[in-house]
Amino acid sequence: VRIEWIVNDLADIFRATDVAELLKNFGKATQTLDPFIHFYEDFLAEYDPNLRKQRGVWYTPEPVVKFIVRAVDDILKTEFGLKEGLADKSKTTIKVDMQGKKVEQEVHRVQILDPATGTGTFLAEVVKHIHKKFQGQQGIWSSYVENHLLPRLNGFELLMASYAMAHLKLDLLLSETGERWI
Repeated sequence: VRIEWIVNDLADIFRATDVAELLKNFGKATQTLDPFIHFYEDFLAEYDPNLRKQRGVWYTPEPVVKFIVRAVDDILKTEFGLKEGLADKSKTTIKVDMQGKKVEQEVHRVQILDPATGTGTFLAEVVKHIHKKFQGQQGIWSSYVENHLLPRLNGFELLMASYAMAHLKLDLLLSETGERWI
């Protein structure tokens, strides 16, 4: 409630701003491709350094994120026999507890989880990595996003502003690929 007005003001600003155009040439001079790094590294460090330290808010560098995503994709292929890796759309049946009753439910075999998503850097890199496999297949990509990608993306974040930035980042990224999800 204390920050509701700030979030509402930010939402109004984002609605009135062509964010994609604003970020189009971002990072050309600094060679930092992710403009959201400045939310973590600069804004939060100045705004509330104690909260940053208390919540363990640290930005993972892009090369590290890319390496981890590629490594997970490779492990899914080589160790788990899933030839599509992170893009795998196979499903499995699990039993879930629904009000004390065990019910079978079909879910995607590969789930993508970021328990401390911050501004969505890992989730965005997973989307980019998977999207490369669909180059020139826009119709298939569109169906894949709706049925097999979005249901598997799971990101959790304690800080509301970071969560909002993650949504913005993923919206911009999916818009670039021809998708709208928000």
